[in-house]
Amino acid sequence: MSVNKKTILLAGAGGLLGKRLLARYLEQGHTVKAAVFRAEELADIEHENLIPAVCDVRKPATLSGICDRCELVVSVVGVGRISGKLTHMDVDYQGNANLLAEAEKVGVERFIFIAPEGTGPNTGVPLLEAKHLFEERLKESSMNYLIVRSGGFYSDLLEMGKSAGKGPMFIIGSGKNHFTPVDLEDLADFMVEKSLGQDVGLCSIGGPENLTWEQICHQYQDHVKLPRKVLRIPHWLCSVTIKIIAPFSKKYDAMGRLILFMSTHDLPTDPIGKRSFTDYLAEKEV
Repeated sequence: MSVNKKTILLAGAGGLLGKRLLARYLEQGHTVKAAVFRAEELADIEHENLIPAVCDVRKPATLSGICDRCELVVSVVGVGRISGKLTHMDVDYQGNANLLAEAEKVGVERFIFIAPEGTGPNTGVPLLEAKHLFEERLKESSMNYLIVRSGGFYSDLLEMGKSAGKGPMFIIGSGKNHFTPVDLEDLADFMVEKSLGQDVGLCSIGGPENLTWEQICHQYQDHVKLPRKVLRIPHWLCSVTIKIIAPFSKKYDAMGRLILFMSTHDLPTDPIGKRSFTDYLAEKEV
């Protein structure tokens, strides 16, 4: 193996971001152990430097040996959609903690972790608090680490627009809080570069523009040639609704808390990405 080539464990390789990272590492000649929950997540990918690894990060026994001969671990593991009894603490915290313990055991040199901007303690948001707890665990480890804080994904914003159909779009509160959404392609490029470099600590990435939720709605509506119609839902009404839902559904409670938090806080990240949201939309058929 060339001095510049690495053996990388990529955890969460079957997701939208994971597959983009996987393609880039393989294109650069690195050997990638691609950790997925189900083998079919990699069914459409073949490469001589790809080593599929099926595991459940919640269960340490399934991780035994998974980091052997790896110099770098990149984790994009997380709960995309809560279902059943699965929680963010199960995966976003404990799953990553199990992975970190295995990496420490075999002496992996470096650990890369991604979390949303806004991750922190006392947010009242299960996702953000679970991610924060793992960040603290990572900081306490002996590992050379890098935490990447990301703005929201264009792909998620597009789905939000599609869900509105031809009707008005809904925003919580004033719609004036701003953040820095990013294209997954730009994010993958950034993460690959940073993971193979020497940076440590914390960094952040968003697209080229800080945008408000109102601007996002208008840009989407302009793209699909609909009137700029936005309906505002009061913060208090969302809070009451979440409290009513909470005893009956952890899934919708966690999702509602995340949406409410993200909609009513300013969450800027470094404007590093090159593609704007309007450029992204121009390439999509809606």
